[in-house]
Amino acid sequence: MTTSNEASSNTQTKASFVLESLDVRNFAGIESAHFAPSATGVTVIHGSNEAGKSSLMNAFGLLLSDWKVSTSSKKVSIYFPVGGGSKSKITARLRLGENLVEYTKDFEGKKMQLDVLRPSVRNYTGDQAMEKFNELLNESIDSALREALFVSQGQRLDALDFTAIPSLSSALRSAGDDASDATAGTGASISEGDQGAAELLVHLIDEEDKKLQDRRANRNPKGELATAEADLASAKEALATARSDYDNAQEAIYAIESKQAQRAAAEADLPEAQKEYDEYAKRLEAAKKVAETLRTLESELELKDSQVGRWKEATEARDSQKSALGKLEQSLKDAREALRGVQKQADEQHAERDEAKKAFDSAHAAYVLADKRAKLAAALKSAEEVQERLDGLTEERDSAVKLDSQVAELAQKVARDPATPKAEQKIREAMTDLEAQIKIRDAGATSVHITGPTGGTVVDDGAETTLEEGGLDKKITAEWTVGLGEYQVRVTPAQDSSNLDLNVAEALQKVNAELSAVGREHIGLEDSRAEVLEELGQAVRARNEEEENLRDLRANLKATLGKRTLSDLTGQVGSLTAEVERLQERCDVLRSDANVGADENVDEAAAVTALESATLARDEANERLLSLQSSDAIERKIQHEAKVENLQQQLEVVTKDLNTARERCSDEDLKAKHMQATQAVAAAREKLESKRLEVGELGDVADVQASLDGAQSRVNMLNQQMQECRVDIAALNAKLGQARGSAEAKEQAEAEVKRLGGVVARLRRQADAAELLHRVVQASRKRMQEKYSEPYRKALNKLSGMVFGSDVDLDVDEKFQVSSRAIGNVRLDKEQLSGGAQEQVEILQLLAIARLVGHDGNGVPIFLDDVLGFSDTDRAKSMNKVLGALGKDNQIIVLTCDKDRFSRIPGVEFQSIDSVKKAGASQP
Repeated sequence: MTTSNEASSNTQTKASFVLESLDVRNFAGIESAHFAPSATGVTVIHGSNEAGKSSLMNAFGLLLSDWKVSTSSKKVSIYFPVGGGSKSKITARLRLGENLVEYTKDFEGKKMQLDVLRPSVRNYTGDQAMEKFNELLNESIDSALREALFVSQGQRLDALDFTAIPSLSSALRSAGDDASDATAGTGASISEGDQGAAELLVHLIDEEDKKLQDRRANRNPKGELATAEADLASAKEALATARSDYDNAQEAIYAIESKQAQRAAAEADLPEAQKEYDEYAKRLEAAKKVAETLRTLESELELKDSQVGRWKEATEARDSQKSALGKLEQSLKDAREALRGVQKQADEQHAERDEAKKAFDSAHAAYVLADKRAKLAAALKSAEEVQERLDGLTEERDSAVKLDSQVAELAQKVARDPATPKAEQKIREAMTDLEAQIKIRDAGATSVHITGPTGGTVVDDGAETTLEEGGLDKKITAEWTVGLGEYQVRVTPAQDSSNLDLNVAEALQKVNAELSAVGREHIGLEDSRAEVLEELGQAVRARNEEEENLRDLRANLKATLGKRTLSDLTGQVGSLTAEVERLQERCDVLRSDANVGADENVDEAAAVTALESATLARDEANERLLSLQSSDAIERKIQHEAKVENLQQQLEVVTKDLNTARERCSDEDLKAKHMQATQAVAAAREKLESKRLEVGELGDVADVQASLDGAQSRVNMLNQQMQECRVDIAALNAKLGQARGSAEAKEQAEAEVKRLGGVVARLRRQADAAELLHRVVQASRKRMQEKYSEPYRKALNKLSGMVFGSDVDLDVDEKFQVSSRAIGNVRLDKEQLSGGAQEQVEILQLLAIARLVGHDGNGVPIFLDDVLGFSDTDRAKSMNKVLGALGKDNQIIVLTCDKDRFSRIPGVEFQSIDSVKKAGASQP
């Protein structure tokens, strides 16, 4: 907010700011540029993306900024060329109020210069130039207004506080005073001093309120109040810590007393536990001795019992051997009886099978020979068929080769013959043109006829000519001299038509050129052109006949080849030749196998018949042999022989094993040893049982060991308990020592919390009072602001009506930002509008401000970079009208990549960014 003094100073100076020209070098993507917009009206700079339009506006902004040329800030260096090239230089010629100035920032030479050209010439350099320029700039247009009217690409305007623009506030107060005078008289107006004092009061209240609380809905404390509350919270935490330390000290005292009682109880129980442990240790020694005696007796019993088992197993094994020997002897006897029963029948069947085998071998040998002769006959026939195919294919290939050669030869001849119908047509056209030129020449020439005796001579232009029977006729188009004996006659035509001779000569030259193209000799005008055409026609007809012959040959070649190529045909001949050679080799091998001479012919039908007979005989012999091979008598004889042999081998092995075992121990000795071992086991078992009855429970070592372990655990537990109590008591004593003074600390913390509670209560009362005063003054301020914001709303709605219709109503908030839009009876918050409508509303706000500030005839500039991108065609047209209307009093500069978007602005001037760059390159 501005004070009344600031507002008064701004009303004394008429706002005037006009950019006459801008020169930029080595800035971002711009090497050089010169831009000279119209002083009023709309100037549109257009070009493709990244062509440098925004860079032009950024360069102007850097020139107007407070950045010095010696700065090393990255915010400035990002605009310098990459790679260490020259730094930027920016110059602008501006009208600032009544002053015309030229201001330069040279970042390469680190120079700043200001030249005041009007109303009087003055020059400034360095920091003085920047200070003087800023002074003149701020006198012509305040910085807040300049910031609002310079819209960068992608910038949203909804965060700006338009009430902070001093020149706008001044303009609105003036408009408000005029309205108040017109309606309520001067006594009801709000003076500028009163308004300024109200703003100053609101400012002071705001500052006081902001020191203590946020302006948000939750009103969080801040400043001195937040510090006091933080100190109070810290004091409460310190109090909680002191109380915790005090409570921990009390708990430590109770814990020490408890641990001491536990240690005393453990010390009292330890002697009894130690005595119990010693008694169990003595009992364990005695139990171990008794257990050792019992283990000896048990081992002796186990040894004797194992001997009984061994002799028992040996006896059972001997009985098993004898039983197996008897069974094998009986099985061998039965097998020999069965073998004698099938021996005779098997011998008879074996003899019959040998005879059938001989008959099959004979039939098979005859079949093999017949099969070889049949294969030889088939191979000979295949070879003959392939040879016939080869002969036919060879004949086709030779014919195709001959035709292909003829086609190639004739095609080459036709290709070399230039006497084509097209060439004939060209020659005829050329001769027709020649005839026409001759007729034209003769029509415009002068006719001269010389008669005389036949055989007489005249000199025609220096050349002697013999007169024929009809004399000499001459068509002349230019001066001509003829010698007649001793006389010379010079004939001059009525007009010089030598150009007609040139046309005839050119036509004749064209005829001869076409004749040369077909290999014919040149002709003269006196030569018979009909004979030349007749001879040429004969040559063309001859060539046509050769082409017809060529087509016939190609058709014959195609008929011979079919879908094959000559190489395919040659390949097939080669393949069949190789196939014939392979079949001949196979026939030679088959002749050798079949024992057939090279000159002997083999009939295929006879060979097939012989093979069928041999196959039938062999199959019959094979069937008989198979029927005899499956004889059951022979198979049973073989099975019985194998069984007898196997049983004989088993009997020999079992007999040998039994004899070996009897040599080691006879049957009677084995039985006696088994009886003795059984008696020894009974005596050892009786001795062990007697000893167990004697020792009773003393022999249970595990039970005594468990009792001893339990006594040891109790002794260990008591010792551990005493040690743990000593360690815990020491730790608790150390903790108790650290907690000394906790009672005093608790009392001090309670006192500090009480003191800070009073401070916070005082500051809260102060904050509540400031908040109440803020609400009261803000309400009063709002009422005053509504009075002088009405001209702004009227100007905004007047412009908006050109875009949204006459029934539009835009409402504004305390920052003069549009809060809602109503069309007819439908009102929408700004956030509910489309992106295009929001953008249009924001631009209209700026245009309304520009109209209000420049109402006295001194317009302010408006810079718009890439706006109306979300607007539809109809709204864009309406916005064009608005910009055109504002352009009558204001300088408006628009940068865009779509110049059609602004093509309907009345009186608009278009400049392409490329032309701006070219203009810069041409500047010295």
